[in-house]
Amino acid sequence: MSARVVLKYAAIHLTELAVVVLVLLLVRHFLGIPAWLVVAVVAVAIAKDLAFFPKVWKAYAAVDQPPLAELVGQEATVLYALDPVGYVMVRGELWKAVSVQAGALTGPLRPGERVRVRASRGMTLVVERTPGPPWATGGEAGVLIAAGGQEDGASGGVVATSGR
Repeated sequence: MSARVVLKYAAIHLTELAVVVLVLLLVRHFLGIPAWLVVAVVAVAIAKDLAFFPKVWKAYAAVDQPPLAELVGQEATVLYALDPVGYVMVRGELWKAVSVQAGALTGPLRPGERVRVRASRGMTLVVERTPGPPWATGGEAGVLIAAGGQEDGASGGVVATSGR
């Protein structure tokens, strides 16, 4: 446990304690509650903070990072074509994404293509193509093969099969 954690906890709870004291003083002034009651409530609030600190300090030790930072570097699968904006699946979750490569020269990223998350802009992922063999990033053909289709050697196309 570091001093930073203790200071973070103290800053939050001293602010809370200041509000409690202010409210109690206003209530005492207008309603005439006894001073010993004000002192008792403040003592209970301090005791509560001291008692709970050993149980909750790990929450204050967590490093604050942007919500999508953990997705940077992950591989994703294009679900809806990125031209340049579309949707990808990352770790089982659907995310809006923008491609840094899709455009007039390279064409859109098609469903089934593999991409890598490079950054985030708000709640949108910034992705780019991952290098690999053509069949791994072959767009819709790759999806059909993965879903049980077979490649037709004569025409180079894909023949969908039922998988039975």
